[in-house]
Amino acid sequence: MILTLRRITSRLLSLAAARAPTKFAEWARAMLGELDYVEDDRSAFFWALGSIGVLLRFSAIQLLLIPKWRDKSMIRHTGQVLLGAVVAGIVCMAGSLVWMTLLKVAGLQLSDVRISQRLMFIFLLEVTYFVIATAQWRRRKFVSVGVSLAGLTQLASVILTVTRFVR
Repeated sequence: MILTLRRITSRLLSLAAARAPTKFAEWARAMLGELDYVEDDRSAFFWALGSIGVLLRFSAIQLLLIPKWRDKSMIRHTGQVLLGAVVAGIVCMAGSLVWMTLLKVAGLQLSDVRISQRLMFIFLLEVTYFVIATAQWRRRKFVSVGVSLAGLTQLASVILTVTRFVR
């Protein structure tokens, strides 16, 4: 079975709609219905990503406003997730410094480096995130989640940048 971009987009938005809080369920179904009226597959994909972002944002706001989640364990877990994201950020900065140092030693400018070499660097960072998240999973699941979220965010950013500027 071949998955087209339109089907992948529809499945992603369906998954987000299914996971949306009941307060936003009708809104999520409406977003899913609107997807059929977006003509271009690529436009539909970016429209769905925007819709998912809105659902996530409002779901997170709702989650923070519910009193039962405001206990100390939730604050501790959130802190651990943030710690994981900070660890991933430090890994990213350290990797970038090593990358720039290697370029400087080789006497190259960033513009001299091909896109494939840049993507290899991103791939190595993503593998590093995966290794850190896997190593932390048994002892510190929430730190692992933070590292994974940071890695996925960076990967999404790279995908969006490459699809927009590389032709």
